[in-house]
Amino acid sequence: MLFSCETMFGIRRLLSHLLLFLLVVNTCKAEEEVNKESEKDTDPLPGPLSSKEFEEKLKSGYHIVEFFSPYCPHCVHFAPTWADFYHQHHEDYAEKNNLYFHQVNCVSNGDLCDEEGVMAYPTIRFYSSGGKLLGSMDDYKRTMDGLEAFINDQLSLWASDNADSSSTELSDSIPETILLNKKQLVQTLVGEGADRPYLVSFWQSTDKELPPEKFQGDHKEVRFFQKHSASYTFRNVWNGVAKRLSNEIEDGKLSLAYFNCGSNPDVCETLGFEDWPRNEDEAIPQIMMMLPSSAGGNRIVYNRPNRPSIQDLLAWTGRLLEMYKFEDLSESNIQSMGNIVKRLRRESDIKDYSKVTFVLLEDPISKVPEDDMILRKLLQPIMDLRDNVYLFKSTDNIGFLRLLKTQSKVLENDYLNKDLDKDSEDRISFDPAMFAARTLSALPMMLCFRSNTLDGVAMKSFSSRDIRDTEKVLKFIYKNAYPMAWPLLRKNMDVVFPDYDDSYYSKNEKVLVSLIDLKKPKELQKISYAMSYIYHKFSYIQNRIQFDKLDKERKGKYAKIKDLQDGEHHHDIMKIMSTKVKETFENMHNELRITYVDIENFRGLRYVLGWKNMMPSKYKSGDFILVSRFSNSYWDHSPEGKPFNLDDMDNVVSGIKYASEHSFSGNRLYTPILKFTAFGSLTIIVIYQVWKRTRKYILMRRLRRNRVKGLGILGVDPSLDSTELDKLE
Repeated sequence: MLFSCETMFGIRRLLSHLLLFLLVVNTCKAEEEVNKESEKDTDPLPGPLSSKEFEEKLKSGYHIVEFFSPYCPHCVHFAPTWADFYHQHHEDYAEKNNLYFHQVNCVSNGDLCDEEGVMAYPTIRFYSSGGKLLGSMDDYKRTMDGLEAFINDQLSLWASDNADSSSTELSDSIPETILLNKKQLVQTLVGEGADRPYLVSFWQSTDKELPPEKFQGDHKEVRFFQKHSASYTFRNVWNGVAKRLSNEIEDGKLSLAYFNCGSNPDVCETLGFEDWPRNEDEAIPQIMMMLPSSAGGNRIVYNRPNRPSIQDLLAWTGRLLEMYKFEDLSESNIQSMGNIVKRLRRESDIKDYSKVTFVLLEDPISKVPEDDMILRKLLQPIMDLRDNVYLFKSTDNIGFLRLLKTQSKVLENDYLNKDLDKDSEDRISFDPAMFAARTLSALPMMLCFRSNTLDGVAMKSFSSRDIRDTEKVLKFIYKNAYPMAWPLLRKNMDVVFPDYDDSYYSKNEKVLVSLIDLKKPKELQKISYAMSYIYHKFSYIQNRIQFDKLDKERKGKYAKIKDLQDGEHHHDIMKIMSTKVKETFENMHNELRITYVDIENFRGLRYVLGWKNMMPSKYKSGDFILVSRFSNSYWDHSPEGKPFNLDDMDNVVSGIKYASEHSFSGNRLYTPILKFTAFGSLTIIVIYQVWKRTRKYILMRRLRRNRVKGLGILGVDPSLDSTELDKLE
C-alpha cells in the first residue's frame, strides 16, 4: 500500500507530537515523584522517643503514639501507612488540635513499653497532657481511614470545644460514677428508692484497691490498673460512655455506678459475675442495667462476647433506655422510630435495612396487666440480639392493622408489577383471603416489621394464652429478628451462618450473598433495589405457595363435610370440623437471608468461612451467590445456566425458588474432610509403591554394574555374593 508524501509527512508529524506528549507526561510524573521524595526529605519522620523524651514531649497537648518493634511483621507492614499519614496530616492536627505524632521502639526502650503496659505490636494510643492515656486503637483498622477515624473520634470525645485550640483540658468534667456498697446495691436491685435506671459496672477489685478517689486515676499511679491493663482500658471506655450520656445523667434519666466484687464475692456470685479470666491482664468489668421498680425492676446484663467499645455500650444503653418503660405508643410513633414504610420507590438512595421492630399489639378495652408480663420476660433476650432489634407496646390496633393491609396492597398491586405491562399475565393483585390467612389473629398479638420493607409479619394467636407462652413468642422473635439485608462481616458470621438447631431453623434455608463495590455509588443504588425486589418477590411467592396449600386443605375439609351432610353422620361431621388445619405460615420468614459484602473483602471472608472451592476471581460487583445456610452447597446460576446477576433479577428469584423446592444440586463450598482423607491416603499409598519399586530397580542396576566392574567381558568378582542380586530379582 503506497502513501503520498503529504500523508507520510502528516504521519511523521503526528508521531513526533505523540512522542513529545509522552515525554512531557513522564517528566511530570518524575517531577512529582521527586517532589514527594524531597517533601519527605524536608519533612522527615521524627525519631522514636526515649523514656526521658516520652515524658518531656507528653507534658502538654494531645499525642498519638505508636509502640512498635522493628522485628514485628505487622509493624513493618503498617510503617508506610504511618509515614504517609504523618506527612499528609501532622501539620493540620498540630495547628488545629494541638495534636502530635510519636513513635516508641519497644526493643530499645523495653522498660518504657513495660511501664505503659504494651502487650502487642503495633499498639497505637491517644494521650492527653501529662501522659494521661485516654484511648487505644483496638477497634479500628490499621489503614489511613482507620487511623483518621480513631483520631477524630478521640478528639470529638476529649478535646476542648473552646476557640483556644491550644487548650488540652477535657471539654467537660466526666459525670461521676458512684461506688455502691453492698447495702446500696441490694436496695437498688430490689428497686427501693430508685427512680431511674442504674448502669453498673462490676469490677474484680476490692474497695481498698479501687476507692472513688482512685477510680479516675492514671494507669501509672493506681496499682490495680498497673496489674489489670485491660481494666484500665475499659475505665477509659466507661468514661467515654459517661461523657456521651451526660445529658441523660443531668436530666435524671440515668445514673452510673460501680461495684467492687473483690470485697463482696458472694453478691457477685449470686448475680452470676464469677467467671473472671485466669489471665488478669484480660479481665474486664461486667455490666448490668438495673431498672427501677416502676418498670418491673428487671436486671439486664450486657451479654456480648467481645470487649465493648464506646459505640457498643452507647448503642446498647440507648436502645434499653428507649424501650424499658414500655409506654403505649401510637402506630405513627413506632413507624417513625423503626423506619417502617408504607411505600417503596424504585429510584432511591441506598436504604437502611438494619432495624427490626417487634410490637405487642393489645386491645385498649379488654387488656389486662397480665398481658404486659411477657414484655419483662422478653427484654433480656431482645437485648442479647443485634443492636437494631426493638420491642414496643401499643393499643393502636386499628392503625397497625391498617398499616399491614396497606403494605400488602402496595406490594402486590404496585411494587412487584413495576416492570410489567398492564395486560401481562404475570401481574399480581392484592388477595384479601391470603392477607387474612397471614394476619388474622386474636388480641393481644405480636407483630414484626423490618425497616424499609413491605412484609409486616403477624404471630398467629387464638387466645391470650398463646401470647403469654414465652417459648412460643421467643421462637417467633428468633425466626424474624433478621433485617431484610445486612453486611456480611467477620463479627456477625456466626449469626448469618449459625450452628444448626432444629427448634429454630430448617435445613433448606438459604443465604443470598450480594457482591458490591463501595467505589461505585451509582451501582450500589441498583444493587440495593435488586436486593429489595428479590426479597419481596421471593417472600410473596412463598406466601402464595403456602396459602394455596392451606386453601386446598380447607376446601378438602369442607368437601368431606358436604358429602356427609346428606346422611346421618353427625358424629363424623363434628370430628372433621374439630380437625385443625395445619398452620403453614409459621416458618415463612425463615427461608431466605440476604447479605452483602464488598468485593475486596470477599476473598478474606471466603477463607474464614471455609468456602475453599469458590473462586473469587470468577465474580464481579453486581453478582449474586446463593449459599446453603446449613449444608455444603452454593449456586451462582439458574438450572438453564443463566448467571445470577443484576441484569436479570427474576432469574435470581426463580433460581432460589428452584433450589429450595427441587433437588437442584449446586457446587460444593468445600471438600469434605473424609473424602479428602481417603483420597490423600490412596495418593500416599500409590507414591510409596512407586518409590519402593523405583528404589528396587536402582539397586538392581547398581549391583549388576558392581558385579562386573573392571573385570572385562569374562571377569567375575569373587567378593560379590550372588545371593544379593538374587534377592532383589
